Amino acid sequence: MIWCHYRGHREPNSLNNQPIVFLNNFFILFFKKFLSGWLNVDKHKDYRVASHMDVSGNSLPSSAPDGVKRKVCYFYDPEVGNYYYGQGHPMKPHRIRMTHALLAHYGLLQHMQVHKPFPARDRDLCRFHADDYVSFLRSITPETQQDHMRQLKRFNVGEDCPVFDGLYSFCQTYAGGSVGGAVKLNHDQCDIAVNWAGGLHHAKKCEASGFCYVNDIVLAILELLKQHEVCLTMEFFLL
Repeated sequence: MIWCHYRGHREPNSLNNQPIVFLNNFFILFFKKFLSGWLNVDKHKDYRVASHMDVSGNSLPSSAPDGVKRKVCYFYDPEVGNYYYGQGHPMKPHRIRMTHALLAHYGLLQHMQVHKPFPARDRDLCRFHADDYVSFLRSITPETQQDHMRQLKRFNVGEDCPVFDGLYSFCQTYAGGSVGGAVKLNHDQCDIAVNWAGGLHHAKKCEASGFCYVNDIVLAILELLKQHEVCLTMEFFLL
């Protein structure tokens, strides 16, 4: 997940009217275009997102309209690639580690502030999710799941959203990266925040859904709304 703090036109004396834009599920081939500055802002239309390349195929300028180079925060936990949904499952956290290796190989890490996310706490997750659901995620393990069949059904944890070793730690890690990025944006410490482990937006208040257990998008938006009036989410599926 990528989210950006636009620095386009704003009305005088208005500090909080700059929109935050979430870009979810971005494809790996756009790394260089992203860090070269694929976002461009029409000063009179704050919500415009430019195409990734101009007609000549060149990257868009890496500077904001005021000429200041964008600051990028990147959240990554080296342990995130160790979580395993199970044999044959299409969700593979190992890909996050592969993505990080590509960033390192292309020499892109030196252009970003790299942060290990602080794990999201119970009370952080409960800003959106129900207390009993968070408690269930914290306590359930592969060894004990057979004793909690009723709760598994109630919280929709099963085939698409299996119980695996370290499930709750995984949720804390990817949610912590997204909330951490929102905090950085709120304190004006970066213009763009990246959390490749995040974007698990299918999770509901009281149940898992679509490989997602904790909705880090909602949690990050709640954090951003402390300082900003507008948050726009956009999802891209690039083949």
